[in-house]
Amino acid sequence: MENSKLIEYIRAFNPEDIRLFTDFVKSPYFNKDKTVIKLWDILKRYAPFFEERFVNKEKMFARVFPKTPYQFQKINKLYHKLALVLEDYYAQRNFETKPYLKESTFLESIRKPGLERQFFRYSDKLIKRMEEDEQRDSHYYYMRYFVEHTVF
Repeated sequence: MENSKLIEYIRAFNPEDIRLFTDFVKSPYFNKDKTVIKLWDILKRYAPFFEERFVNKEKMFARVFPKTPYQFQKINKLYHKLALVLEDYYAQRNFETKPYLKESTFLESIRKPGLERQFFRYSDKLIKRMEEDEQRDSHYYYMRYFVEHTVF
């Protein structure tokens, strides 16, 4: 199988990523396309090696669309859709694992009329928590700037 962007992303997966991405791709919030799920269910069996004799686009097409003649554009579009879901997965994992990213994004989202009291209560709590943090790397200072920029 050619080294497409999708395959390169999947080759970097560890077993936990495969499990988490499976949950992610099957979540109706992040993906509603059943053919994307079907393609992933087939591809993940061959990850991370993807031997050409098992997984080329013609074989994948035949397994995803068993009664349809091969259509190059259709399988490419499906691979593209799966790659987009995979990009969302990487972004979501980053969002979940970076300290203060989720909290600061939430803070920014509640800065609107009618939520002023909640906004300032949450921002005070978040800034206090950040001040107590002993790990002060570049990410910390970036997030601190973002929070203070949002508040002031």
